[in-house]
Amino acid sequence: MSQETKNIFLIFIIPFVLGIVFRSLFYKKKKGWIVSAVAGGLVLITAIINIVVYTHGNEALALILIQSVCALIGSLLTGAAVRIINRKNKLQ
Repeated sequence: MSQETKNIFLIFIIPFVLGIVFRSLFYKKKKGWIVSAVAGGLVLITAIINIVVYTHGNEALALILIQSVCALIGSLLTGAAVRIINRKNKLQ
């Protein structure tokens, strides 16, 4: 496995899957949306830190921001899927 593949896997895929996993752990709970809200808060905090802190030549904060955005996307997609499934179950 090349370094480029490892980077893509660690930056995009693993946080996305973790967002899906954490949100799906709470799919039967009424307050499952809190997981997505926490992920959104994490994105907001990392975005603010990324804007405020001057890190010339160091992209670590930007990578953390990208990872938290990927986790938020996974969480939101899982929440949307759970909501669609619940609506279909209620209609039947």
